[in-house]
Amino acid sequence: MTAPTAPPPGFKLEHLTADPALSYYVYQTPLEQSFSDDREYRLIRLPNQLEALIIRAKPDEAIKSSAALTVQVGDFADPKDLPGLAHFCEHLLFMGTEKYPKENEYSEYLSNNGGNSNAYTDMNHTNYHFTVNSEYFEGALDRFAQFFLAPLFNQDCTDRELKAVDSEHKKNLQRDVWRQNQLLRSLTDPDHPMCNFGTGDIKTLKEIPERKGIDVRAELLKFHQTYYSANLMRLAVFGRDSLDQLTEWVVTKFSGVVNKDRPYPHYDTLPWKPEHLQRVVRSEAAQTSRSLTLTFPLKDFKPQYYCNPGYFAACLVGHEGHGSLMLYLKQRGWITNLSAGCSYSDVFGFDFFNIDVQLSPEGLRHTEEIVAATFEYLRLLHDNPIPEDFFERMRHMSQIEFRYSSKPDGDKYVTHLSSEMRFPWLLPEHLLSGTNLLREYRPDEIRDLLSYLNPDNFFVFILAKGLNLVNPQVEEHYGVHYTVEPVSAKLLARLKAIDRPNPAFHLPLPNDFIPQNLAVDKLNPDGPKQIGAHLLRADGRSRLWHKKDDRFGLPRGSINVVIHSPLANVSPYHAVRLDLLLTLWFDAMNEELYSAGEAGIGVSGNTTPDGISLRIAGFNDKLPYTLEYVLTQLRDFTVASDRFELMKENLVRRYEQFEFSSALSHASGHMDYLTLVNLWRPEERLAAARVITIEDLTVFHREFLRRLCPEVLVFGNFTEEQALTVNTTAHAVLRAPGDPFTETEGATSRSIILPHGARLIRQDTHPNPKEQNAGIILACQIGMEQNFELRAHLKLASDMIFEPFFDQLRTKEALGYIVRSDVRTICSGLMFLDFVIQSEQSPVYLEARILTFLHNYVRQVEAMPAEKFEKHRDALVKEMSEPPRSIGQEAGQIFARIRDSTWEFDLRARDSANLQRLTQASLVAFLRKFLDPASQHFTKLSTHVFPAKHTMLPTSNPEYYHQTAEADGTTNGTAQPGSGTVARTTTSPGCCPYTLSFLGFHAYLVHHHTRVPPQDLIAALRATPVRDGEDVDAMKALVEPLVNKYYEVPALQEDKPKNPTETDGATTAMDTDQPDGASGSESDGEDETAAKPAAKKVPTGRAEGIAKVLADMVSEKVIGSFFDPQGILTTSPLIPLPAQDAPTDGADARASAIYETFSRLPYEPYVVPMADNNSLILDPQQFKSCLNLTSSVLPYLNFKPKY
Repeated sequence: MTAPTAPPPGFKLEHLTADPALSYYVYQTPLEQSFSDDREYRLIRLPNQLEALIIRAKPDEAIKSSAALTVQVGDFADPKDLPGLAHFCEHLLFMGTEKYPKENEYSEYLSNNGGNSNAYTDMNHTNYHFTVNSEYFEGALDRFAQFFLAPLFNQDCTDRELKAVDSEHKKNLQRDVWRQNQLLRSLTDPDHPMCNFGTGDIKTLKEIPERKGIDVRAELLKFHQTYYSANLMRLAVFGRDSLDQLTEWVVTKFSGVVNKDRPYPHYDTLPWKPEHLQRVVRSEAAQTSRSLTLTFPLKDFKPQYYCNPGYFAACLVGHEGHGSLMLYLKQRGWITNLSAGCSYSDVFGFDFFNIDVQLSPEGLRHTEEIVAATFEYLRLLHDNPIPEDFFERMRHMSQIEFRYSSKPDGDKYVTHLSSEMRFPWLLPEHLLSGTNLLREYRPDEIRDLLSYLNPDNFFVFILAKGLNLVNPQVEEHYGVHYTVEPVSAKLLARLKAIDRPNPAFHLPLPNDFIPQNLAVDKLNPDGPKQIGAHLLRADGRSRLWHKKDDRFGLPRGSINVVIHSPLANVSPYHAVRLDLLLTLWFDAMNEELYSAGEAGIGVSGNTTPDGISLRIAGFNDKLPYTLEYVLTQLRDFTVASDRFELMKENLVRRYEQFEFSSALSHASGHMDYLTLVNLWRPEERLAAARVITIEDLTVFHREFLRRLCPEVLVFGNFTEEQALTVNTTAHAVLRAPGDPFTETEGATSRSIILPHGARLIRQDTHPNPKEQNAGIILACQIGMEQNFELRAHLKLASDMIFEPFFDQLRTKEALGYIVRSDVRTICSGLMFLDFVIQSEQSPVYLEARILTFLHNYVRQVEAMPAEKFEKHRDALVKEMSEPPRSIGQEAGQIFARIRDSTWEFDLRARDSANLQRLTQASLVAFLRKFLDPASQHFTKLSTHVFPAKHTMLPTSNPEYYHQTAEADGTTNGTAQPGSGTVARTTTSPGCCPYTLSFLGFHAYLVHHHTRVPPQDLIAALRATPVRDGEDVDAMKALVEPLVNKYYEVPALQEDKPKNPTETDGATTAMDTDQPDGASGSESDGEDETAAKPAAKKVPTGRAEGIAKVLADMVSEKVIGSFFDPQGILTTSPLIPLPAQDAPTDGADARASAIYETFSRLPYEPYVVPMADNNSLILDPQQFKSCLNLTSSVLPYLNFKPKY
């Protein structure tokens, strides 16, 4: 260990009481803290020059402790022959050390004790961080310290972890933000480290080094020994133990880190040479991105943090209010968004100032005009004094934001602080406040930065699809197609000729949203805390909830408003109209909302299945004023035709963007669409968005406002009287009239319950042919969250299984970069445990590996030492007992319970109590029943997404079973005894999984209910999104046998005459064996034929007969379970209602009413169910809104299809 020397300036030498031979230095000046920050701080420096910030929180706050260490080395230090080495080194430090050689020792210790960890590599630093339950902090810190003392870099770990690095790179290949960043880096000076490829992949870290004879493991050891030097390390620890105890642990565990006296990395040379400037780079987007970026190279202004020139310039250039560049370009229809600021806070020595705009299609045709307008705005800043009043306003807001800031979570806090500590220019007393506060008005330093924003010092990046590049170059690592050419002489001359600002531009105006009253009622810190919110008002049309802050004592609050509407989501067309209405509403408010944001008030909104959810949060003084403004705009704003077309194009592009999302995003989407009833797929929304007109939206806006049901939560520094005033204002502005919602109108969030023992698979191919990864989500259905004991078992099982699942399938088997498990609770309260992998392997193989893991894991828990189980359980109990750590977190927890209509505000306390009662035996029983594939109770749904280069494998394909068998017996290349039996049992052709179409999925659900109420059968039909001919097979199979058996239907011209008992190959349940307990009719043991209705004549075609059957099934309940699974999956498509088949005179009045209603619809339905003459479901997509197999089926009433 390094011997102590003279104290650094401002520090005092101290010795550990427990071991006086160990010394350290303590900084003597108190750190600048916020008003709400009651934590204790101690900044120390070890003799090896490692600096550490010790943070001690109150015991009730610090149920978990955290630590983070930043090393001042990143991918700028990669050897030229080994791009990605710094990132690879970061991965491998988790894989075992000399003191703790087991490769998952660190992650297992954290997982067993309520913790987790992560790391990231940037250009100029690498950060490692973890959190753990406080009583296990010392053990975690000891394991953590070994990363920097003696990592192993074992060869077998190196080989496997390289696959994870490669997988991490490949998941980003189609993401434009990664592609553009690497393109920019590749165009810099090749001798500058900015030109490096930081992520690395299997080519740069294995294939090329092998050809060159480079030993990568030896280079890793050399890299760690060279750059992981104590003088480049900054540590932050957060815990509940005393400062002296935390200090002792840090000193004893980190004093052994070697100080190699590495110089602080500083790059005075700019990565852009003069010949690189005044260029235009055009690149082809992989997604639907469309942007223009002006980049200005700068010297490093970060040391001037006291006046922060980069931030102040960003506030001026990026302003969005009246007189701004943003508003000017937006009004011309050229852009949809603008942002500005310095982009390389990580690097010492240089920076870039970027002005980035998101282009409209018209803007893509006016890029030179956009560049010219930008320089006209910069002329305004050059020609005018630096606005001191605007600086003072920003300084004032920075001061009150810091003074009244919420205490950040320990894990995020230490990650941030350890990174901030590495800045050599930051005064130690400013560690907590440094970059958050504007301190001094220094106009000369601000003008110095602005001087770099000139026509001689810029280049332009244009990104879009369909640029039709001529002879493009190709970037090496991401395959980006691009061209580079000089800025046109004409444009350059125009820019240099700008000698006065555009008269449309002016500096920012005063801000009415700045808070004036920051008073807070005194709190009783030792008094009881109210759990949840009080219901102050409920009248069937609205609800008002209120919770006064009794914990934090800050002048902050939030107002959440859900604007319920029966029109919100009844079809894709309505969902899209609501989406577009929200977008245009916020677009119309943009200038004012930007001012609100400057004043510390955030306004956000999103559409929900039942309307719009709005959140306004920040300093409470101006929140009611902001709410009134926002709701008034919703009521009064008019849709401008130019903004409508632009926002519609944006919306269409957003839906199109989903095609380019990750394989896991697609798998998650399929999972949601299969299990959630009122959810519309992107392609359904896209089709609706393309045909929407401004007239449609205007009518929808008017109808939306006619019947609303606001639900309001007022939280924070508000009294009950103030909450009532807020509610009154909301109602007065919205003029929310109308009758209370019906039960159906209020039941918008419904879901499907998988049948007991179902094992289902949905397979799809990724629509992007360039996507290389596959994705799988295997969802094990557990039960309803209202079963508190079941919920407690699931929480514990999920907490315990996460690390072993990751360790086996990510670390040991190297299946992919993304491997995780988590609990998912859908809207009805149905709980799943999801297992998620993104990989280049086939989803079929991945499925078998997951099933094998689950089967083996049950045995692992059964054999687990009792002490280990109890540690896991007790750690989770402590986590669930942790109080909210910020106003936002507590408000979010309360609002979540309001939104799910459980009002279970004590959920965490109840779960904690239930967890304490769990035993190892009860958990093993839970795992055997719900998570062991060998169990008859095991119920799961999997969604597989294959990359285009792979062929989907339905279960009928022999290769499916070949891959399954291959995966069953393999774990990391070795056979696993007995593991194959499980997978063969769960995937044999004689039982599930079915490879499902959407309709086949719903049909399968209905089949597995041994007695199917007619309402639920119709609900299943209504829930079916018809996609193609194959998908409608089941619909016809369900209905057509009844048409022929119970109704005399004249054959259509193309049909052959039939015997009334024929069923087109699909027999009814009365003709075949039943599942156990199933019955062919609803009679109690009577002869089947007695329950058969008399034949009815419907003198129309088969489609009308089918409609009649469905109507009678709902109204007369004539049938129970009546079909077999073979019939479901094999019969021919249902014939849509053709226009020429209108009912003839004398037809049944009910059938006529059905046809008359549907003939007015803007789309052609496939089935025509009706509950009664006043109730209908519109189309196969809207049918989903009526499905909930846990309750009665209630169709929407009085729906008007012409909105």
